[in-house]
Amino acid sequence: MKVSFVTVSYNNYEITSNYVASIKFMRGYENFVDKIVIVDNCSNDDDYYQLKKNLEEEPKVIIIRSNKNVGYSKGINIGLEYLSNEKYSYIICGNNDILFSRDFLNNLEKTNYNDDVYMIVPDIITLNGCHQNPQRESPKRNWKDRIQDFAHCSTFTSIIFNYSYLIFKNYIIRSKQNANIKSRYIHTCTGAIFIFTRAYIQNCKIMEPIVFMWCEETILAAQILSKGGKTYLDFNLKVKHLENASVNSIKNIKKIKIYNNSYKIARTYIKRTIGDLE
Repeated sequence: MKVSFVTVSYNNYEITSNYVASIKFMRGYENFVDKIVIVDNCSNDDDYYQLKKNLEEEPKVIIIRSNKNVGYSKGINIGLEYLSNEKYSYIICGNNDILFSRDFLNNLEKTNYNDDVYMIVPDIITLNGCHQNPQRESPKRNWKDRIQDFAHCSTFTSIIFNYSYLIFKNYIIRSKQNANIKSRYIHTCTGAIFIFTRAYIQNCKIMEPIVFMWCEETILAAQILSKGGKTYLDFNLKVKHLENASVNSIKNIKKIKIYNNSYKIARTYIKRTIGDLE
């Protein structure tokens, strides 16, 4: 098994350095890991040079600096394109606010996945014990989607929706703490981390870079389905998600506007590629 990692960093060298340390801590690191590609998404000079200083003696780390902030998908794609001339069993992509379990690589290496699996996603556990995967089991739309459509149609409705979430937050957390932890095929994952198989690399090559930030996972799910692939949730692969560490400096209204725009772009893409499955 030969794997590489791709992550995007923006003004958070400490988080990225911890991400690399977590990878190195995994059993099998020396045998399985070829490269750790860090795409610096136009961080300020102090952050960028501190990141380089922290990781300059790591032979497997490659830092690519973008001259502008291209967002999440395009940032990941920079890393994928850098690795495109190599043949990997898996390319593990995602946020830099991820900590890997000790046996992550060993469990990935010993599992045989079906040929139709384009993407593998792990059990993502937040600091309060929530299981973030799956985001949804099926591509078929339901009443929850119609609520989401309404919630993200304007800044005002999004604000109301966010306040409603706060009211029911504890209930939602409890439900996600008691998730169905059975490995299975799913439709959409949480976008914090995903593992591209050789089938994805051969048939899709890169992510659809049509949003700056957020909703990447719904676009990715539609892209995979449109190519005849599947997503597999493997609960033997465990990571801890520090959650939003890379975007916690963005003001709430700005977050809402970016998310709503991404949501509309994602809905258009889904309709065009796989249609609305009612």
